[in-house]
Amino acid sequence: MTIAVFTLSLLGAMALGTPIAFALILCGVALMYQLDIFDSQIVAQNIINGADSFPLMAVPFFMLAGEVMNTGGLSRRIVNVALAFVGHVRGGLGYVAIMAACILSALSGSAVADAAALSALLIPMMTKAGHNKARSGGLIAAASPVDSVGEIGDFPRPAGRSTSRAPRCSPGLPCQSASAIWAPSSSPSF
Repeated sequence: MTIAVFTLSLLGAMALGTPIAFALILCGVALMYQLDIFDSQIVAQNIINGADSFPLMAVPFFMLAGEVMNTGGLSRRIVNVALAFVGHVRGGLGYVAIMAACILSALSGSAVADAAALSALLIPMMTKAGHNKARSGGLIAAASPVDSVGEIGDFPRPAGRSTSRAPRCSPGLPCQSASAIWAPSSSPSF
């Protein structure tokens, strides 16, 4: 019966158009009613604890870093370098997007910042050149998390690794950032 309540409440809330996060909350409340252990304090505490996540709070700041890179001109310069290397090839803007994502991921260490910086710059260029807007966004979205997938050279990338490791380690973010800068990039990432 518990599985039926879980499935029906979740699918019912999603069918009504409720966002998935709120559908999961409604599903939890329905299960608490069904198991006769409902307490509004538990619901409120779990909502607050779910939002109190250091890596989750860092995402808007990474997006801000992407916008700062755009307004400062760093993203534009990286795209110009990539255009000089592969812009002359047929379909060169796609190659430029991938190459710029590789260079930017080596500098920023955050896939979110890379996607924010490159999409604001390259999607208008690609649509102006006649590329499909959805496919351009998909290409940039697929190329941006290159930092978390594989290593690119021996560049230390403190931002992404330190933010995800800092809450689990005792030294905290400043020591994690320092260790990521001076440690080789082949160190294990958690």
